[in-house]
Amino acid sequence: MTITPANEPAAASRPAIDRAVLGILADAEPLELAAPRIVASVGVEIGWHAASLLLVGEGAQMLHAAATWHAPTIEGGEFGRQTTQIRFGRGVGLPGRVWDSGQPQWIPDLTDDPNFPRSAAAAKAGLHAGCGVPLPGRASVVGVLEIFHREVLDPQPEVIDTLACVAPEIGAYIERQQAEQALRRSEELRAAILESAFDAVIGMDHEGRVIEFNRTAERMFGYDRADAIGARLAELVIPPRLRERHHRGVARYVATGEGLLVGRGPVELTAMRADGSEFPVELVLTRIGDSDPPAISAAVRDISERKRADQRATRLAAIVESTHDAIVVADPDGTIVIWNRGAQRMYGHTAQEAIGRPMSLIVPPERVDEIAALEQAVRRGERVESHETQRLHKDGSRVDVSLTLSPISDAGGSFDGIAGIARDIRGQKRTESILRFLADAGVALETSNDLEVTLQQVAELAVPFVGDGCMVDLRDEAGGLHRMGAASVAPAFEPVLKRLQQHAFNPEGQHPIARAARSGTLQVVDEFSDDLLRDIAEGDNEYLTALRDWPATAAVVAPLVAHGRILGTIAVASFSRERTFDQQQIWLIEELARRVSTAVDNARLYSERSTATAGTDDR
Repeated sequence: MTITPANEPAAASRPAIDRAVLGILADAEPLELAAPRIVASVGVEIGWHAASLLLVGEGAQMLHAAATWHAPTIEGGEFGRQTTQIRFGRGVGLPGRVWDSGQPQWIPDLTDDPNFPRSAAAAKAGLHAGCGVPLPGRASVVGVLEIFHREVLDPQPEVIDTLACVAPEIGAYIERQQAEQALRRSEELRAAILESAFDAVIGMDHEGRVIEFNRTAERMFGYDRADAIGARLAELVIPPRLRERHHRGVARYVATGEGLLVGRGPVELTAMRADGSEFPVELVLTRIGDSDPPAISAAVRDISERKRADQRATRLAAIVESTHDAIVVADPDGTIVIWNRGAQRMYGHTAQEAIGRPMSLIVPPERVDEIAALEQAVRRGERVESHETQRLHKDGSRVDVSLTLSPISDAGGSFDGIAGIARDIRGQKRTESILRFLADAGVALETSNDLEVTLQQVAELAVPFVGDGCMVDLRDEAGGLHRMGAASVAPAFEPVLKRLQQHAFNPEGQHPIARAARSGTLQVVDEFSDDLLRDIAEGDNEYLTALRDWPATAAVVAPLVAHGRILGTIAVASFSRERTFDQQQIWLIEELARRVSTAVDNARLYSERSTATAGTDDR
């Protein structure tokens, strides 16, 4: 038996999924941080109950899970653990089939599929339908995104199309992250090799012939010592265009004892290897003893890496200034010495205002003991990673941050300060709060058999998380509206709510609730002007007084729609100019309305079936 879920088509969630996923990718977080957010966003936005992101790895022979998610309403722990533990080869299970075919795959019922290794765990979690799409890279599939639903479902093109729209962006992001990781590993290996090298030492007589050539010189220039001894130095290590100048310098030094930069400290020059390639070196020339004619020793250091390091340092300085993360460095006394633009954006203080001030500038008074403990840990050489806390903005507000602290050591290895990187996680905290709110609303909608009690609970949940006031109204068969739930942020407004409830809506009137119930479209009111209140009251002065007493400054009214039927509305109001409804809040109200619509529709279907069954029993 195939059951079609009673939610909105997945295509309706496509813009929201695009925004959510692209917003995560735009944060440019490491893959291990972004992957859990991606699967959670996809699962929540599309309205399914579990999701996984798997990557091609192990020499391109196996798929392994990078992140899993399941809705709070299911017991998905074991299913998630198996997803994480199993390695999927080509053609094995849902992700293996997607990988092998390079095309989306759909399983109507996981528990009946012989090629689904996690079927027992899926049954335990109550999961049935599964859908997977490939995550394409430039040359091949780099991963698989899979989602699961509690119902048995035939293939739904809207769901597949919605996932396929974001799959290329996720694939490109994964490929870019993996390339950056490989580049970092390559740079670290190259740096380790270069750090183990010693200076090259070359001896030269008054005729410019090599009399000493150590092993480091062999490695640096590409000549064996036996071949180098007795050869003219200029022909070995000096580019042709510079050789004449070198010969003149040697002749002058032999004749006068001046020139060749002998004894002047390190100078930067260009050297040449055996293969003709050129590279920058740092050179120190020293006369060997008092021999006459003179002999010279040259200590040569390949500074190619230093030049690259200087370039990297320049780029790093640009990154430090351009990153959205706050980067703050303090000296051993806790005085701020580095403050980037990200810190200015996050905390409100300019660099001129912050540098030279103590770190307590951005620490809330109630967290002084916490920061002292963190500083002690760093002084012991420990690294503090992803510590979630709060910091103080210039305007006195609190900023939720994820903080990483690292010790800085001087050349002798002694503690020389603290480097801190803070990431603003207010958006993440907001997302977590939204998920908890929707989970609580889901519990309220699923656990009560009394529709009026349920809708009253929903209204009370919405205040103050979504708005300062909330009203839930249902339509009857004649088009009239009946208040089923209402709540406000303060008990003082409860009498006003009751007075408003005593006035019946004109279904054809200008009240935003009536317009939403009539048209089935979202209504956003940015301001309740007196003219609008008069239009709503339609000449009823008592009703106008009640409307004026209701302190709404703005409102969003979402229709409750299921299967094309307008069931009613849910209205959320703000009581202050500071609280406005942005796109995220409007989306949340619409999502709440969608869930309430499903619950109301299910309750009515259950009531109708119960009535029909009772009628059959009577006969």
